[in-house]
Amino acid sequence: MVPELHESSPVSGNDIRLVYTLTAEDWRDYHDALMPANLGYSPWSYYFNILGTNGLLFGFGYVCTIQLETAIPALVAIVFAARNIGETVPISRIRRKMIEQQAASIAPYEITLEISGGGLLETAHGITSFCPWSSVTRVETYKGVTIVHLASGQVATVPHHALGPLGLGPEEFATGLRLRGSLPADGPGRA
Repeated sequence: MVPELHESSPVSGNDIRLVYTLTAEDWRDYHDALMPANLGYSPWSYYFNILGTNGLLFGFGYVCTIQLETAIPALVAIVFAARNIGETVPISRIRRKMIEQQAASIAPYEITLEISGGGLLETAHGITSFCPWSSVTRVETYKGVTIVHLASGQVATVPHHALGPLGLGPEEFATGLRLRGSLPADGPGRA
């Protein structure tokens, strides 16, 4: 049964029950949405900042080593530089390869998401969780998925292919969720 939707508030006022299978492709879309490049960061400026910071650390370590005649400042600089270089991994090919390997190992599973006046009720792997609207912090739409962020730091991922039976587009769905949760209408995210 497809719920009746109002033009001004597509999802608000109607209880909706979505049953869908979360696939490896959906999982990949979710992780792509979290990549810094998709969050508005330029990879080149990110790398430049990391290299600039590391250059300063190495320069500081070198000067301190000469002035103090001990290698301890240089070792400290190397430790901090290694930590900074490790932060570049989220944008790298290594992370892409990791995501692809994990996605290939994930078996599709069914999720039931019920949207009502009280909040969100999600059932996955036989576990049912309820989240009141007061705990929904934001709703973002990306290529392939809509992500509902919760105050606990958890998320509910709704793939766009699950919206077909409702006759809703991703932005229309997200707008309805924002209205239900009294969230700003211009939430971040990219369709």
